[in-house]
Amino acid sequence: MSAPCPPVFGRILGSFSVLLVGLAVSALALAASAAEPRPSIWVTAADRAAILEKIEQQAWARAQYDALVERAAERRERHRADPDAYLRALPWKESEKGGHPVLPPIDANMASAKLTPEQSLIRSEMQTMLADAIDNAVLYYLTGDPSYAAVGGDVLQALVRMLQGLTPRDSLNNGGWFYPGDHLYEARILGAQLPILYDLIATHLRQPGVKVWDLETRRPVPFDFAGAQEVFRTYARLAVEHGNADTNWPVLEMPSLTHNALALEDPKERAHWLGYVTHVEAERQAPISKIVRTLGRVGGVWPESNQYAN
Repeated sequence: MSAPCPPVFGRILGSFSVLLVGLAVSALALAASAAEPRPSIWVTAADRAAILEKIEQQAWARAQYDALVERAAERRERHRADPDAYLRALPWKESEKGGHPVLPPIDANMASAKLTPEQSLIRSEMQTMLADAIDNAVLYYLTGDPSYAAVGGDVLQALVRMLQGLTPRDSLNNGGWFYPGDHLYEARILGAQLPILYDLIATHLRQPGVKVWDLETRRPVPFDFAGAQEVFRTYARLAVEHGNADTNWPVLEMPSLTHNALALEDPKERAHWLGYVTHVEAERQAPISKIVRTLGRVGGVWPESNQYAN
C-alpha cells in the first residue's frame, strides 16, 4: 500500500483522497516556486502549530502522538548507539558493478507469484526500516529534534544509493526497479514513501555541516541530493511510462507520481511531471481530469471495479 498520512496528520488535514485532490488543485502553483520550501507534501511548516495545538488539547491526538513516540524510541536509540550496525539491518548485497551495496531485486509479480522465504524477508526488512524512518521523520517535523532526522537521513541515503546500483526494467507493461516485474506494487511500498521521507527531513539535510552515514565507506558523508533527485525523477517516469491507463493502475500509481513530482526541486521538472497528475494524458497513465470524466460517464464507479464484482 502507499503510505497513509499518519492519523495525527490525517484527521487534522483530511483524508488522503481529499489531500490528493488538494495537491492536484495547487500543483501548478507549487511548480511555479523556484525554491520549494520543505515540507510541502503531507504538511507544511505553517501546519505545525495547529497540529501541536491539537495534540495538546485533544485526547485522540495526544494518544496518537504518544504511540508514535513510543514506536520510534527503540529505533532512534539503536541508531544513535551505532548507525552503521543499524543500517546493516537493511537487506543489501554487494554490487556486481562494485561500489555501494544494492537492494536485492525481487523479480516477482505480487498478483501472480508467491515470494520465497528469502524474498519475503527482504521485503519485510526494507519496509520495516522505511516505515520506522518515516515515523522518525514525522517526529522531527513535530519536535525539531535532529536525532529523529538522523535516523531518516541515514536510511534515505542508504536506499537512494542502493537503488542507484540497479537498472529499472524497460518493460512498459509493468517494469519496475526494486521489483523489476511489478512496478504497480513497488510504486506503493517504496516509490510513494521515499519522497515523503525526504520532504519531512529536507530542512535538516540542508543545514550546513549535516552528514549522513555511508554504508560503503562506513563514515559520515554529505547527503546525496543529486542521487535522491534522480530516484524521484525515475519513479515519476516509471509511473507515467509503465502500466495500463484504462484500469485501476493510474489510481494506484498516483500517490507515487504525485509525491515524486513534488519532491523534485527544479520548478520546470516539477511542473512537467505534475502535469501528468492534473491534466496531461499519457498512453499508460491517466491524470485526475480523465479519471473524473470517466467516473462521471459510468455513474461514479471506476470501470475495473465492475470487473472485480463480476
